[in-house]
Amino acid sequence: MKRAVLVITAILLCLTAVIAVVHLRTRDKVPEGSLLIQFDGRDSYVRIGDLDTVQINGTVVSAKGDTQDIHQAGVRVADVLEKAGIDSQAVHSVTVVADDEFSAELLSEEIMAPEVAYLAKEADGSMKLIVFGDSDLKRNVRNVVKLLVQ
Repeated sequence: MKRAVLVITAILLCLTAVIAVVHLRTRDKVPEGSLLIQFDGRDSYVRIGDLDTVQINGTVVSAKGDTQDIHQAGVRVADVLEKAGIDSQAVHSVTVVADDEFSAELLSEEIMAPEVAYLAKEADGSMKLIVFGDSDLKRNVRNVVKLLVQ
């Protein structure tokens, strides 16, 4: 019985390792300090340091109803698209993707609206999606590495 448990455990560990390797190989490699922008079958990179920052000020509300004041530097999502050479008027939606593949979708109305959708700079140099007007922070994407533009 003990031997069977060890064999099954070893098989599961090997299977987990194979799945992890396959998963890591299929993920996009984004250079540190950059955002990958995918649009119309093309990939482009925008260096975070090259973006003109603005001061983000506002309040977000969690699912519990708790409020959190935001006061930090960041960039409008529309400005990131512009820096990548994408006309914001041609955008239907943008899916913001984290390094762990967690994602959230922004509609063109949110992207074009002033003071709604931002990528905030975190202390560690990563970017975090902030969407003012959300009632539950479901689109609070941390460690943003990719924008899929449709």
